[in-house]
Amino acid sequence: MRRASGRLDDPVVWAGERATAHLAEIAEDDPDTEIRQAAVFALSQSEDDAAVEALMNIVRTHDNREVVKSALFWLGQSGDPRAVELIEELLFGRGD
Repeated sequence: MRRASGRLDDPVVWAGERATAHLAEIAEDDPDTEIRQAAVFALSQSEDDAAVEALMNIVRTHDNREVVKSALFWLGQSGDPRAVELIEELLFGRGD
């Protein structure tokens, strides 16, 4: 995942940030597990840097095991250092 480039007043950047927030909301709140997992996948494909944070939040707080597993999988695929740190923390109990 890459950080969206551009100015804050760029409509593409603004739309990407809104999409990330909306997808995170769907992943958290939709009653259908498949829809939640589709939102997790969409977040994983986002170029918005906040998408990694959203996936990490899902891993930390979500109550649906299948959704958490999907978020962990896609975080692992991202190669983002924050994701690697979270996965190591979960596996080995490393914390701040």
